[in-house]
Amino acid sequence: MFLGMAFLTLALCALLSSFGFDWIFANEIAIKFWPSLLVFLGAATLLRHCFAKTVLYGMAGCIAGASLYSAYIMTTRIADKVTAAPTAVAAPTQTFNLPYKESVKNAEFHFSGGAVSIKIGDTTPELVASIVESSIGDYSLEDMSPADSIASVVMAMGDVPHATASLAAKNKVEIKLNSAPVWDMNFEFGAAAARLDLRKYRIRSLNISCGASNAVLQLGDMFDSSSVNIEGGIMKMQIEVPDSAGCKIIGEDGPNSFSFDGFEVNGDEDWQTPNFDDAKRKIIINLDAGLSKTSVRRVQSRP
Repeated sequence: MFLGMAFLTLALCALLSSFGFDWIFANEIAIKFWPSLLVFLGAATLLRHCFAKTVLYGMAGCIAGASLYSAYIMTTRIADKVTAAPTAVAAPTQTFNLPYKESVKNAEFHFSGGAVSIKIGDTTPELVASIVESSIGDYSLEDMSPADSIASVVMAMGDVPHATASLAAKNKVEIKLNSAPVWDMNFEFGAAAARLDLRKYRIRSLNISCGASNAVLQLGDMFDSSSVNIEGGIMKMQIEVPDSAGCKIIGEDGPNSFSFDGFEVNGDEDWQTPNFDDAKRKIIINLDAGLSKTSVRRVQSRP
């Protein structure tokens, strides 16, 4: 119902625009009602299997369609004002390194950024090593470690001056972490393209909060019990879990598109792999993503 009404509303908005009524959307009238989308979705989530729930999802779809089309028209108007192709914007490079101490057994990594392209893959003998190319703001890396055996690192992008906004802006972050400690990771970003390959790390907890994003997340079996919490808005995410670990997915009811390859239904909102109860290594994934297309698939464990 939600997606159907959203597509229908988009089509009707396009029809109105073709007859000269695009001023409704360009003047931000329609997009101002987007908070009511959250109201209807929240109310629908509280209800179960009834006509009112269907109506609320339908109304939410109408508002989502109108808001998306309004955002499209506004973006098109802004782009039309750019009379020349944007010139390349200089992207200064920042390099960060924090040394690793053998006494560190547990480590926390906190990352926050706006519209960013972020990649994690290879390990490093340092505790943290990162290269940043950003034309919209500087990053900082702070060591907040409370004790010799516990490391706490905060990496964040500073305030972005409005004057730096550009169609050619660049904000690219590559991060490498040490594989020895047990990691608790937290990521917060807005519109993002993320590729997080965490198969070489001992992950105890992973928290991801994102806006409109396209992400690939690869998890490993390096720790006995890993807790993964994902909260997002309009999101497309692909998650890979090793077949050697048991995995359970707990998903919030809502207008989501889920694909769980190799999982069995375990209740109304739970899915788990057939080996979950007997597996020595377990991964529990909590999904709370509003408008998302999420796929989770089991892959062969790395040797």
